[in-house]
Order: sequence, then structure tokens, then C-alpha cells
Amino acid sequence: MRVLTFLYLWYSTPSGSSGGGYSHWNHTVLPHWTEAVNNRYEGMIGTSYSPEDGNLHSPYYPAGGPYSSDDPAKLKSQMLELQSAGVDVAVASWWGRPGVSSADSQGTQTDHIFPALLHACKGTSVKVAFLLEPYHNRNSSNIVDDVNYIMDRYSSDSSVYTLSDRVVFYVYDSYHIPYDEWRTAVMPKIGAMGYYYGLVLDPSDVTQLIEAKFDGGFTYFASERMSWASDSRNWPEMCDKLKTGGLDCDISVGFGYNDTKIRPWNSQNTVPRSSQYFRRQIDRVLGASPTSISITSFNEWGEGTQWERCESREGYSECQAFEAEMIANINTRIDDEF
Repeated sequence: MRVLTFLYLWYSTPSGSSGGGYSHWNHTVLPHWTEAVNNRYEGMIGTSYSPEDGNLHSPYYPAGGPYSSDDPAKLKSQMLELQSAGVDVAVASWWGRPGVSSADSQGTQTDHIFPALLHACKGTSVKVAFLLEPYHNRNSSNIVDDVNYIMDRYSSDSSVYTLSDRVVFYVYDSYHIPYDEWRTAVMPKIGAMGYYYGLVLDPSDVTQLIEAKFDGGFTYFASERMSWASDSRNWPEMCDKLKTGGLDCDISVGFGYNDTKIRPWNSQNTVPRSSQYFRRQIDRVLGASPTSISITSFNEWGEGTQWERCESREGYSECQAFEAEMIANINTRIDDEF
């Protein structure tokens, strides 16, 4: 059974090689989709954090302080950290086909970092899969172009993760493209070259992913309060249905969730960070017999799901640093139980 983790490449500092300023460490406070909720947080929505003053967007503080994702030395240390914990695959966030205005909510693209990331994997056991992130006007046509671009540029690299000789893609918010378009307009063009996991939120997604000819489903969210699929009570049913339909079942687990610094209106989904929460999730995930386990996340600092090394600092949540050892123990349990 494979162990993966989600890796984000969107961080930058003024000292980074891009020569720009901060990215993501200075995240803006995001709006809710309803005016009534936004009105309750008037004065917060749209403001940005100030890393230069020690005020990051995260409830935790990264060991050594903010960093740039394009720093080769940092990438190497991250891949060694993954390897030490027994993680097989980094599912890395991807935006930024040249000539296309695709970026995340903070205007960040990551494609230019992938050559350095793949190089950083050399000499380690870690491979890289692609997390295809959503962007404005992403549709069935340009996602085909995205995959073709990635295949042309990266598929021959030995550090790219493959299954059945096909490059592995995790498609976040895959349901934003109608499933009938996946089936009729996307998979006939790129299905044979890639191995695709779609996001599962509720039972209908399982059925639709099967009909749309995906290769697997994944749950992503570290908070069990986020969706039907992230609730561990539903994992056996979900995996059984996916595997009966011929798809892989990837269940995502985590140590907790807290995104209230960037989404102050989302406290109902906060899960206090604890080893007990992670241990219970692992007990349940192994009971569901998934194809693979993905850990949310290695370094999504803004949602408080990271297991990358942190440090204790005034004004931030306490850094306990038990995560890497617990992740390493997953492989021992897999070996013992499977």
C-alpha cells in the first residue's frame, strides 16, 4: 500500500530566486460566498498578513521561518524529510502552463519549480505526482492541453510517479468539469497517457467517477467535518464502491485542520491538532482497505494541516513535532496487517 502526501510549491520570500516578494506567507483573508457572512467579518476580508513583521497566515510557524519553494536546497531537504518518514510520493500542486493565465487565489503559479523538484528527488526514493489545481475558466478543453503539456515536458523524467506505465494525476475539484465531459471530451483524448484520481465529496461522485472512466478517487480533506467522503465512518462503503467499479481508493488522513486565519468564517470545520486524531484515522483507514493513503498535507500551512517541521514561537500554536514519527509507523502497520 502506497503512502503519499500533498506538497505545495506556492511559497516565496524576497530572498527567493524569483526576486519577488512574499507569496502565501502573506495570504489575504478570503471572502465567504454569501454577503451576509462577509458582513460579519467586515474589516478582515481582503486584508493580508505581513511576514516582514513576523505575522504569517498560518496558525503554526515553520522551522527556520518562511522559505521559498524554488530554493533547490529547501526542496532537497523536503524530499529527504519525506523519505525519512517513509512517504513514497509527493503529490505536488501544479498551475502555470505557459501562455495561460492559470494561477491560485494568490496569483501564484508553480510549473517553473517542477524541474528543480524532480531534480531534488534524485538520490531519494520519493516520486512526484501532479496535483492539477483549479483555476478560472478551467474546462474540458484546457485540462486536455494541461495534461499534454505536462506529458511533453516531464513524463520522461525518472522521478515522475507512474502506475501501469502512466503518469499519475490527482485532479482537485474535478467535479467542476461536468462528468459527462470527462467521459466524452477528456478521457478519450488523454485517458491512455495518464492515471487519474478525481475528488470524492459525496456518494454521487463515486458513481460519476466510475462512469467518467477515472482510475481512482481521493478524499483530500483532513477534517472529517468537511464532506461525506472525509468522514471516516463512510470510508469502508466508499472504498468498496470504488473498487467494485474498478477504481483505486485513496483515503486522505491528517493531524487536524485550522484555516481560520485565512477563512475566519470556517471555524465549524476546525479539528484540533492531535496524535490521537491521526491515530484514530489510521485505525479506520486500514479497516477500509484502501489502495493507498494520502496525508493532508506536508506543507499547507494556511490550513494548519502541515507535518513539515515547525518551531514554537509566541503568537502561534504550540509545535509538538510528533507527526513524522507517526507517519513512519504507518508503514510498519501496513507491513504487519497487509
